Amino acid sequence: MRLRPGLAAAFVLLCSLPMPSQAGWDWLYEWRVANRPPPGRPAVYSRSDPQLWPSERVAGAAAPVPLPRGASACLSEAALAPTLAEIERVRSDAFLVWHRGRVVFERYAEDRGPDASTEPASMHKSVLALVVGQAVADGFIPTVQAPVSRWLTEWAGDPRGAITIEQMLQMASGLAPLPFDMSPGSAWNRALLGADSTAVPLSAALADTPGTRFNYASGISQLLGLIVERATGQRYAHYLSQRLWQPLGAAEAFVVLDHPGGLARTASGLFARPEDWLRVGLLFVHGGRVGDRQLMDPAWLQAMGAPSTANPNYGYQLWRGSPHAPQRRYNSVTPGAVPASAPFLADDMLFFDGAGAQRVYVSAREQLVIVRQGAAAFDWDDSRVPNLVVQAARGCDAGVRVAR
Repeated sequence: MRLRPGLAAAFVLLCSLPMPSQAGWDWLYEWRVANRPPPGRPAVYSRSDPQLWPSERVAGAAAPVPLPRGASACLSEAALAPTLAEIERVRSDAFLVWHRGRVVFERYAEDRGPDASTEPASMHKSVLALVVGQAVADGFIPTVQAPVSRWLTEWAGDPRGAITIEQMLQMASGLAPLPFDMSPGSAWNRALLGADSTAVPLSAALADTPGTRFNYASGISQLLGLIVERATGQRYAHYLSQRLWQPLGAAEAFVVLDHPGGLARTASGLFARPEDWLRVGLLFVHGGRVGDRQLMDPAWLQAMGAPSTANPNYGYQLWRGSPHAPQRRYNSVTPGAVPASAPFLADDMLFFDGAGAQRVYVSAREQLVIVRQGAAAFDWDDSRVPNLVVQAARGCDAGVRVAR
Protein backbone atom coordinates (compact mmCIF):
# COMPACT_ATOMS: atom_id res chain seq x y z
CA MET A 1 0.00 0.00 0.00
CA ARG A 2 1.21 3.52 -0.80
CA LEU A 3 0.68 6.67 1.16
CA ARG A 4 -1.43 9.41 -0.39
CA PRO A 5 0.57 12.26 -1.96
CA GLY A 6 2.14 14.44 0.70
CA LEU A 7 1.56 12.01 3.57
CA ALA A 8 4.97 10.37 3.24
CA ALA A 9 6.75 13.72 3.69
CA ALA A 10 4.44 14.64 6.55
CA PHE A 11 5.18 11.31 8.18
CA VAL A 12 8.94 11.90 8.06
CA LEU A 13 8.47 15.38 9.54
CA LEU A 14 6.21 14.16 12.33
CA CYS A 15 8.62 11.37 13.27
CA SER A 16 11.38 13.95 13.73
CA LEU A 17 9.38 16.01 16.21
CA PRO A 18 9.50 15.54 20.02
CA MET A 19 7.18 12.78 21.23
CA PRO A 20 3.84 14.13 22.47
CA SER A 21 1.71 12.55 25.16
CA GLN A 22 -0.49 9.57 24.38
CA ALA A 23 -3.46 11.87 23.84
CA GLY A 24 -1.37 13.76 21.29
CA TRP A 25 -1.36 10.72 19.03
CA ASP A 26 -5.11 10.83 18.39
CA TRP A 27 -4.46 11.80 14.75
CA LEU A 28 -3.00 8.31 14.23
CA TYR A 29 -6.46 6.80 14.05
CA GLU A 30 -7.55 9.03 11.17
CA TRP A 31 -4.24 8.48 9.41
CA ARG A 32 -4.55 4.68 9.70
CA VAL A 33 -8.16 4.67 8.51
CA ALA A 34 -7.30 6.81 5.49
CA ASN A 35 -4.37 4.61 4.50
CA ARG A 36 -5.61 1.17 5.44
CA PRO A 37 -4.91 -1.36 2.67
CA PRO A 38 -7.80 -3.30 1.14
CA PRO A 39 -8.24 -6.91 2.32
CA GLY A 40 -5.76 -9.17 0.61
CA ARG A 41 -2.32 -10.57 1.25
CA PRO A 42 -0.67 -10.03 4.64
CA ALA A 43 1.80 -7.17 4.66
CA VAL A 44 5.52 -7.92 4.60
CA TYR A 45 7.51 -6.12 7.28
CA SER A 46 9.88 -3.43 6.08
CA ARG A 47 11.68 -0.94 8.32
CA SER A 48 11.20 1.69 5.62
CA ASP A 49 7.43 1.23 5.37
CA PRO A 50 5.71 3.99 7.34
CA GLN A 51 2.48 1.98 7.28
CA LEU A 52 4.02 -0.30 9.88
CA TRP A 53 5.01 2.60 12.12
CA PRO A 54 5.39 2.49 15.02
CA SER A 55 6.82 -0.95 15.71
CA GLU A 56 9.26 -2.52 18.12
CA ARG A 57 11.90 -5.15 17.45
CA VAL A 58 11.68 -8.56 19.06
CA ALA A 59 15.29 -9.70 19.17
CA GLY A 60 15.83 -13.22 17.91
CA ALA A 61 18.68 -15.67 18.27
CA ALA A 62 22.14 -14.30 17.49
CA ALA A 63 22.55 -16.92 14.77
CA PRO A 64 19.25 -18.66 13.96
CA VAL A 65 19.82 -22.27 12.93
CA PRO A 66 17.45 -23.54 10.22
CA LEU A 67 15.18 -26.40 11.18
CA PRO A 68 16.21 -29.80 9.80
CA ARG A 69 15.03 -30.49 6.25
CA GLY A 70 14.59 -33.75 4.41
CA ALA A 71 12.47 -35.38 1.74
CA SER A 72 9.63 -37.70 2.69
CA ALA A 73 8.06 -40.33 0.46
CA CYS A 74 4.93 -40.00 2.60
CA LEU A 75 4.66 -36.26 2.02
CA SER A 76 6.27 -35.69 -1.36
CA GLU A 77 4.91 -33.23 -3.90
CA ALA A 78 3.08 -36.08 -5.63
CA ALA A 79 1.59 -37.35 -2.38
CA LEU A 80 0.50 -33.83 -1.47
CA ALA A 81 -1.01 -33.03 -4.89
CA PRO A 82 -4.62 -32.61 -3.61
CA THR A 83 -3.34 -30.47 -0.74
CA LEU A 84 -1.27 -28.27 -3.04
CA ALA A 85 -4.22 -27.75 -5.36
CA GLU A 86 -6.14 -26.27 -2.43
CA ILE A 87 -3.14 -24.24 -1.24
CA GLU A 88 -2.69 -22.76 -4.72
CA ARG A 89 -6.42 -22.11 -5.14
CA VAL A 90 -6.41 -19.77 -2.15
CA ARG A 91 -3.23 -18.00 -3.35
CA SER A 92 -0.92 -18.94 -0.52
CA ASP A 93 2.35 -17.12 0.12
CA ALA A 94 3.89 -19.77 2.36
CA PHE A 95 3.09 -23.43 3.02
CA LEU A 96 5.29 -25.59 5.24
CA VAL A 97 4.88 -29.12 6.56
CA TRP A 98 7.00 -30.52 9.39
CA HIS A 99 6.69 -34.24 10.05
CA ARG A 100 8.61 -36.49 12.41
CA GLY A 101 11.67 -34.40 13.00
CA ARG A 102 12.11 -32.30 9.88
CA VAL A 103 10.54 -29.91 7.39
CA VAL A 104 9.48 -32.25 4.61
CA PHE A 105 7.80 -29.73 2.32
CA GLU A 106 7.83 -25.96 1.83
CA ARG A 107 6.61 -23.68 -0.92
CA TYR A 108 6.57 -19.89 -1.23
CA ALA A 109 5.00 -17.42 -3.64
CA GLU A 110 7.37 -16.17 -6.33
CA ASP A 111 7.56 -12.68 -4.84
CA ARG A 112 7.88 -13.93 -1.26
CA GLY A 113 10.48 -16.18 0.27
CA PRO A 114 11.41 -17.89 3.51
CA ASP A 115 12.80 -14.67 5.00
CA ALA A 116 9.66 -12.57 4.42
CA SER A 117 8.19 -11.60 7.78
CA THR A 118 4.43 -11.24 7.46
CA GLU A 119 1.64 -10.47 9.89
CA PRO A 120 -0.83 -13.37 10.18
CA ALA A 121 -3.32 -11.41 12.29
CA SER A 122 -4.76 -13.24 15.30
CA MET A 123 -2.19 -16.03 15.26
CA HIS A 124 -0.40 -13.66 17.64
CA LYS A 125 -3.01 -14.49 20.28
CA SER A 126 -1.61 -18.01 20.68
CA VAL A 127 1.91 -16.60 21.11
CA LEU A 128 0.50 -14.22 23.70
CA ALA A 129 -0.84 -17.18 25.70
CA LEU A 130 2.65 -18.71 25.70
CA VAL A 131 4.04 -15.41 27.00
CA VAL A 132 1.43 -15.37 29.76
CA GLY A 133 2.54 -18.91 30.62
CA GLN A 134 6.12 -17.73 31.03
CA ALA A 135 4.94 -14.88 33.27
CA VAL A 136 3.20 -17.50 35.43
CA ALA A 137 6.33 -19.68 35.48
CA ASP A 138 8.44 -16.66 36.50
CA GLY A 139 6.06 -15.78 39.34
CA PHE A 140 4.98 -12.44 37.88
CA ILE A 141 1.45 -13.81 37.67
CA PRO A 142 0.92 -16.05 40.72
CA THR A 143 -2.03 -18.00 39.32
CA VAL A 144 -4.47 -17.85 36.42
CA GLN A 145 -7.24 -17.68 39.00
CA ALA A 146 -6.00 -14.24 40.09
CA PRO A 147 -8.47 -11.38 39.49
CA VAL A 148 -7.39 -9.02 36.73
CA SER A 149 -7.94 -5.98 38.98
CA ARG A 150 -4.56 -6.79 40.52
CA TRP A 151 -3.06 -5.31 37.33
CA LEU A 152 -5.99 -3.54 35.69
CA THR A 153 -6.31 -0.99 38.45
CA GLU A 154 -8.83 0.87 36.31
CA TRP A 155 -11.29 -1.83 37.42
CA ALA A 156 -10.53 -1.73 41.14
CA GLY A 157 -13.84 -1.89 43.01
CA ASP A 158 -15.62 -2.72 39.74
CA PRO A 159 -17.35 -6.10 39.13
CA ARG A 160 -15.19 -6.49 36.03
CA GLY A 161 -12.15 -6.57 38.27
CA ALA A 162 -13.19 -10.02 39.49
CA ILE A 163 -12.67 -11.53 36.02
CA THR A 164 -9.77 -13.97 36.22
CA ILE A 165 -6.73 -14.30 33.99
CA GLU A 166 -7.97 -17.75 32.97
CA GLN A 167 -11.39 -16.43 31.94
CA MET A 168 -9.65 -13.90 29.69
CA LEU A 169 -7.39 -16.58 28.22
CA GLN A 170 -10.48 -18.69 27.46
CA MET A 171 -12.41 -15.76 25.95
CA ALA A 172 -15.06 -16.22 28.61
CA SER A 173 -14.59 -12.88 30.35
CA GLY A 174 -18.28 -11.95 30.37
CA LEU A 175 -17.46 -8.68 28.61
CA ALA A 176 -19.74 -7.69 25.74
CA PRO A 177 -18.06 -8.31 22.36
CA LEU A 178 -17.97 -5.69 19.63
CA PRO A 179 -19.90 -6.27 16.41
CA PHE A 180 -17.67 -6.35 13.33
CA ASP A 181 -17.93 -2.85 11.88
CA MET A 182 -15.19 -1.30 9.73
CA SER A 183 -16.97 2.02 9.27
CA PRO A 184 -14.98 5.10 10.36
CA GLY A 185 -15.56 5.95 13.99
CA SER A 186 -16.94 2.54 15.02
CA ALA A 187 -15.83 1.09 18.34
CA TRP A 188 -14.47 -1.99 16.53
CA ASN A 189 -12.41 0.21 14.23
CA ARG A 190 -11.10 2.36 17.06
CA ALA A 191 -10.10 -0.70 19.08
CA LEU A 192 -8.10 -1.97 16.10
CA LEU A 193 -6.55 1.26 14.82
CA GLY A 194 -6.72 3.75 17.68
CA ALA A 195 -3.71 5.25 19.40
CA ASP A 196 -4.81 3.67 22.71
CA SER A 197 -5.50 -0.01 22.07
CA THR A 198 -6.92 -0.62 25.55
CA ALA A 199 -9.37 2.30 25.78
CA VAL A 200 -12.23 0.47 24.06
CA PRO A 201 -11.87 -2.90 25.86
CA LEU A 202 -11.45 -1.19 29.24
CA SER A 203 -14.82 0.48 28.65
CA ALA A 204 -16.59 -2.77 27.69
CA ALA A 205 -19.68 -3.60 29.73
CA LEU A 206 -20.08 -6.82 31.69
CA ALA A 207 -22.81 -8.66 29.80
CA ASP A 208 -22.55 -12.20 31.23
CA THR A 209 -21.32 -13.95 34.33
CA PRO A 210 -17.58 -14.47 33.75
CA GLY A 211 -16.71 -18.03 32.78
CA THR A 212 -20.15 -18.95 31.45
CA ARG A 213 -20.20 -17.76 27.83
CA PHE A 214 -17.63 -17.84 25.04
CA ASN A 215 -17.21 -14.53 23.23
CA TYR A 216 -14.02 -14.25 21.23
CA ALA A 217 -12.83 -10.62 21.22
CA SER A 218 -9.49 -9.08 20.28
CA GLY A 219 -9.88 -6.49 23.01
CA ILE A 220 -9.45 -9.24 25.60
CA SER A 221 -6.05 -10.11 24.12
CA GLN A 222 -5.08 -6.43 24.22
CA LEU A 223 -5.87 -6.35 27.93
CA LEU A 224 -3.80 -9.50 28.48
CA GLY A 225 -0.89 -7.75 26.77
CA LEU A 226 -1.29 -4.81 29.14
CA ILE A 227 -1.37 -7.22 32.10
CA VAL A 228 1.87 -8.85 30.92
CA GLU A 229 3.64 -5.49 30.82
CA ARG A 230 2.33 -4.39 34.20
CA ALA A 231 3.01 -7.76 35.85
CA THR A 232 6.56 -8.15 34.51
CA GLY A 233 7.51 -4.48 34.53
CA GLN A 234 9.00 -5.07 31.08
CA ARG A 235 8.20 -4.10 27.53
CA TYR A 236 6.18 -6.84 25.85
CA ALA A 237 8.68 -7.09 22.97
CA HIS A 238 11.57 -7.52 25.39
CA TYR A 239 9.86 -10.17 27.51
CA LEU A 240 8.68 -12.05 24.40
CA SER A 241 12.25 -12.00 23.09
CA GLN A 242 13.90 -13.14 26.33
CA ARG A 243 11.42 -15.82 27.37
CA LEU A 244 10.32 -17.24 24.04
CA TRP A 245 11.72 -15.90 20.78
CA GLN A 246 15.47 -16.13 21.40
CA PRO A 247 15.32 -19.53 23.13
CA LEU A 248 13.27 -20.87 20.19
CA GLY A 249 16.17 -20.03 17.88
CA ALA A 250 13.93 -17.74 15.84
CA ALA A 251 15.07 -14.78 13.74
CA GLU A 252 14.13 -11.26 14.76
CA ALA A 253 10.45 -10.34 14.68
CA PHE A 254 8.52 -7.09 15.10
CA VAL A 255 5.40 -6.07 16.99
CA VAL A 256 3.24 -3.14 15.93
CA LEU A 257 2.54 -0.55 18.66
CA ASP A 258 -0.62 1.47 19.17
CA HIS A 259 1.48 4.66 19.37
CA PRO A 260 5.18 5.47 19.76
CA GLY A 261 6.32 4.07 23.10
CA GLY A 262 2.89 2.52 23.56
CA LEU A 263 1.53 -0.99 23.92
CA ALA A 264 2.17 -3.83 21.48
CA ARG A 265 -0.91 -4.92 19.58
CA THR A 266 -1.08 -8.33 21.21
CA ALA A 267 -4.29 -9.42 19.45
CA SER A 268 -2.43 -9.28 16.12
CA GLY A 269 0.50 -7.28 14.74
CA LEU A 270 3.36 -9.79 15.14
CA PHE A 271 5.57 -9.98 12.04
CA ALA A 272 7.68 -13.13 11.78
CA ARG A 273 9.02 -15.62 9.23
CA PRO A 274 6.90 -18.68 8.36
CA GLU A 275 9.60 -21.01 9.72
CA ASP A 276 9.49 -19.23 13.07
CA TRP A 277 5.72 -19.70 13.29
CA LEU A 278 6.48 -23.37 12.73
CA ARG A 279 8.97 -23.29 15.62
CA VAL A 280 6.22 -22.01 17.90
CA GLY A 281 3.97 -24.88 16.82
CA LEU A 282 6.73 -27.37 17.60
CA LEU A 283 6.54 -26.46 21.28
CA PHE A 284 3.26 -28.41 21.42
CA VAL A 285 4.80 -31.41 19.66
CA HIS A 286 7.87 -31.53 21.90
CA GLY A 287 6.15 -30.79 25.20
CA GLY A 288 7.82 -27.40 25.55
CA ARG A 289 11.36 -28.60 24.84
CA VAL A 290 13.73 -26.88 22.42
CA GLY A 291 16.69 -29.16 21.89
CA ASP A 292 17.98 -30.10 25.34
CA ARG A 293 16.24 -27.19 27.06
CA GLN A 294 12.84 -27.31 28.74
CA LEU A 295 11.60 -23.90 27.64
CA MET A 296 7.90 -24.17 28.52
CA ASP A 297 6.15 -25.97 31.36
CA PRO A 298 4.39 -28.96 29.74
CA ALA A 299 1.48 -28.43 32.12
CA TRP A 300 0.95 -24.95 30.68
CA LEU A 301 0.87 -26.29 27.13
CA GLN A 302 -1.65 -28.93 28.23
CA ALA A 303 -3.80 -26.21 29.80
CA MET A 304 -3.62 -24.15 26.62
CA GLY A 305 -4.93 -27.08 24.60
CA ALA A 306 -7.55 -28.27 27.09
CA PRO A 307 -11.25 -27.63 26.38
CA SER A 308 -12.79 -24.78 28.31
CA THR A 309 -16.18 -24.98 29.98
CA ALA A 310 -17.59 -22.19 27.83
CA ASN A 311 -16.35 -23.67 24.53
CA PRO A 312 -14.90 -27.19 24.11
CA ASN A 313 -13.24 -26.03 20.87
CA TYR A 314 -11.19 -23.35 22.62
CA GLY A 315 -8.45 -23.43 25.24
CA TYR A 316 -6.12 -20.58 26.17
CA GLN A 317 -6.09 -18.31 23.08
CA LEU A 318 -5.89 -21.52 21.05
CA TRP A 319 -8.43 -23.41 18.95
CA ARG A 320 -9.14 -27.14 19.20
CA GLY A 321 -10.22 -29.32 16.29
CA SER A 322 -12.24 -31.71 18.45
CA PRO A 323 -15.07 -32.17 19.11
CA HIS A 324 -16.18 -31.66 15.50
CA ALA A 325 -17.71 -28.22 14.97
CA PRO A 326 -19.20 -28.06 11.43
CA GLN A 327 -19.53 -24.27 11.81
CA ARG A 328 -17.05 -22.54 14.13
CA ARG A 329 -18.37 -19.21 15.38
CA TYR A 330 -16.41 -16.46 17.09
CA ASN A 331 -18.92 -14.63 19.24
CA SER A 332 -22.57 -13.81 19.73
CA VAL A 333 -22.52 -10.66 17.57
CA THR A 334 -20.48 -11.83 14.57
CA PRO A 335 -22.63 -13.71 12.06
CA GLY A 336 -19.77 -15.28 10.10
CA ALA A 337 -18.48 -18.77 10.79
CA VAL A 338 -15.63 -20.98 9.55
CA PRO A 339 -16.67 -24.43 8.31
CA ALA A 340 -15.00 -27.75 8.95
CA SER A 341 -16.77 -30.09 6.55
CA ALA A 342 -15.41 -33.22 8.22
CA PRO A 343 -14.03 -34.11 11.64
CA PHE A 344 -10.27 -33.69 11.98
CA LEU A 345 -8.55 -37.03 11.33
CA ALA A 346 -6.07 -36.14 14.08
CA ASP A 347 -8.40 -35.70 17.01
CA ASP A 348 -5.72 -33.88 19.01
CA MET A 349 -5.38 -31.14 16.39
CA LEU A 350 -4.77 -27.64 17.78
CA PHE A 351 -4.48 -24.51 15.69
CA PHE A 352 -3.53 -20.85 15.70
CA ASP A 353 -6.18 -18.92 13.78
CA GLY A 354 -5.49 -15.68 11.90
CA ALA A 355 -8.10 -13.83 9.83
CA GLY A 356 -8.40 -14.97 6.24
CA ALA A 357 -7.07 -18.52 6.87
CA GLN A 358 -3.65 -17.76 8.31
CA ARG A 359 -2.99 -20.97 10.22
CA VAL A 360 -0.61 -23.11 12.23
CA TYR A 361 -2.00 -26.63 12.72
CA VAL A 362 -0.37 -28.92 15.28
CA SER A 363 -0.86 -32.60 16.09
CA ALA A 364 1.54 -34.02 18.66
CA ARG A 365 0.22 -37.53 18.05
CA GLU A 366 0.94 -37.31 14.32
CA GLN A 367 4.23 -35.44 14.93
CA LEU A 368 2.94 -32.84 12.51
CA VAL A 369 2.98 -29.05 12.11
CA ILE A 370 1.43 -27.26 9.11
CA VAL A 371 1.83 -23.53 8.39
CA ARG A 372 -0.29 -21.69 5.82
CA GLN A 373 -0.06 -17.96 5.13
CA GLY A 374 -1.29 -15.93 2.20
CA ALA A 375 -4.20 -14.10 0.63
CA ALA A 376 -7.35 -13.89 2.71
CA ALA A 377 -9.43 -16.99 1.98
CA PHE A 378 -12.93 -16.53 3.31
CA ASP A 379 -14.10 -19.85 1.91
CA TRP A 380 -11.45 -21.80 3.83
CA ASP A 381 -12.50 -25.19 5.17
CA ASP A 382 -10.60 -25.69 8.42
CA SER A 383 -10.32 -29.46 8.31
CA ARG A 384 -9.63 -29.96 4.59
CA VAL A 385 -5.88 -29.22 4.35
CA PRO A 386 -4.82 -30.86 7.63
CA ASN A 387 -6.93 -33.94 6.80
CA LEU A 388 -5.37 -34.25 3.36
CA VAL A 389 -1.89 -34.07 4.89
CA VAL A 390 -2.70 -36.57 7.65
CA GLN A 391 -4.33 -38.89 5.14
CA ALA A 392 -1.24 -38.80 2.90
CA ALA A 393 1.09 -39.48 5.83
CA ARG A 394 -1.00 -42.33 7.20
CA GLY A 395 -1.52 -43.90 3.78
CA CYS A 396 2.21 -43.97 3.13
CA ASP A 397 2.89 -45.40 6.61
CA ALA A 398 0.35 -48.16 6.00
CA GLY A 399 2.04 -49.03 2.71
CA VAL A 400 5.46 -49.19 4.38
CA ARG A 401 4.15 -51.52 7.09
CA VAL A 402 2.54 -53.83 4.53
CA ALA A 403 5.73 -53.90 2.45
CA ARG A 404 7.74 -54.94 5.44
